[in-house]
Amino acid sequence: MIRLFDWIVSLYEPYQEMVLDIYEPDIWTLSDDIATERAPFFSLAMFKDLYKPFYQRLNQKAVDRGLPVLMHICGMHAPFVGDLIDVGVKYFEPAQATNDLQGLKEQFPNQAAYCGGWDPAKRFPKNYPDWDREAYRQDIIDYIDKYSVGGCFASSVSQRSLPGDPHIQELQEFGWSVAYEYGKRVYGYKD
Repeated sequence: MIRLFDWIVSLYEPYQEMVLDIYEPDIWTLSDDIATERAPFFSLAMFKDLYKPFYQRLNQKAVDRGLPVLMHICGMHAPFVGDLIDVGVKYFEPAQATNDLQGLKEQFPNQAAYCGGWDPAKRFPKNYPDWDREAYRQDIIDYIDKYSVGGCFASSVSQRSLPGDPHIQELQEFGWSVAYEYGKRVYGYKD
């Protein structure tokens, strides 16, 4: 397995420098799903021995240039957060609510930001498509209030539905609007 990972990363590394030089990104993104909703795919010891050195290599050129690293990582990734911060990860997305995001913010104060915390399956409005807009608005406000304390959080209100659902766009736009408008009050950003 280590030889395979080394081969993959070695194949990718020469292109990183070109991507960084040509595109001059503001942020580096790493994507890997290493957990289910309830648990990681492997132990912390296996992560440290097998995965962490390769994440370090994948991030190093960006970190050397001062770029923050965003990691797209679904599921219960909390056991790996400290090690991922060690290899340059500054943002976790979608930071699913299955993780104790408030506990992670306390354990690693101001070391990383969590973008997410919204569970679309558990927060889908009751009686959809005849949903109660005020109840949904309040749910979004409560969610932002819960995670925004102390900063290091970005809301990510989003819903999914079956293909062809004629009502999902209205629900999406409503949720985004509430999160944006309420976020202006919480974070003080301007249009």
